Amino acid sequence: MKRSAYLLLFIGMAWGLLSWNCSRKSAADFQSNSSSQSGVNQAGITELKPRAIKGYLFRGKPGEDVTIQLQKALNNHRVVYIDNRYILSNSIIIRNRGELRGLKNAALQAASTRKGLLNTRGVYILLEGKKRVSISGIRFMPAANMYNMASYGSTVILLSNSSHCTIDRNQFDFAFSYSKGMNAVWVTTNSNRNIISNNFVKTLGITYCENGSSFNVVEGNKLINSSFNALGGIGNGDKPCRSNKVLNNYVENAGRMGIEDIQNTSGTLIKGNVISGTGKIPNLGRGLGMGITAVAKNTTVEKNKVWDAK
Repeated sequence: MKRSAYLLLFIGMAWGLLSWNCSRKSAADFQSNSSSQSGVNQAGITELKPRAIKGYLFRGKPGEDVTIQLQKALNNHRVVYIDNRYILSNSIIIRNRGELRGLKNAALQAASTRKGLLNTRGVYILLEGKKRVSISGIRFMPAANMYNMASYGSTVILLSNSSHCTIDRNQFDFAFSYSKGMNAVWVTTNSNRNIISNNFVKTLGITYCENGSSFNVVEGNKLINSSFNALGGIGNGDKPCRSNKVLNNYVENAGRMGIEDIQNTSGTLIKGNVISGTGKIPNLGRGLGMGITAVAKNTTVEKNKVWDAK
């Protein structure tokens, strides 16, 4: 009897230890998996789920102007998440090494009555003299009265004298007519080593370099019905824009050119892009709707696919 009792006790202890280890592993596995869980929305943009939050979750009143409150949160917290549609009446600024991340349903929309650069140039987020800022998972939406934003330098996100910033997996959900839109991202004035990747862009373009901006990467973006050029590099300063990379982007029905790399730029790599349709602005002059224009210095153009260019 004693031997049987000891045997039963041993089996019970072993089973309990095994169950504890399994439950511990399952919980750890779940926690590990949940931290990287994500969903893919209709635009093909990966959305973070709530369990992935590692930062401050901003809470405002959905559909109302939160410019002041959101700016305060960005000043006080390095990583800020939003998970609703909020209104901006002026540009917001993200601090060095700061991050603005969107969860499901995250959106920033311009107010009908706007101030500052948001009013004059459509700038939702201003990165001036910033380093290592990250913006991801945000849906940017226009105000109902934003019909024509075609002035030079108009853009949703403006990078000036900024470096090592990442603009990734955002949606720029606009509906401008041809020749009346602006840019999703504009990189200017010695802004270096920034990454603009995996964004879904409707009726806007991306200017990846201007006025000495170098070593920037524009990769994996999808641009539909861009109002003017879909992708552009403009070497319009005394200091050249060097070694920028335009890789694996998809362009469909651009108003003017698919990719234009011109003037004082040097060493741009344009590779693996697919361009389906350019020159869609009505009555556009002959030769102004080319698929790719690369008339700078030491530009490499390879393995791109272009059709329906004008």
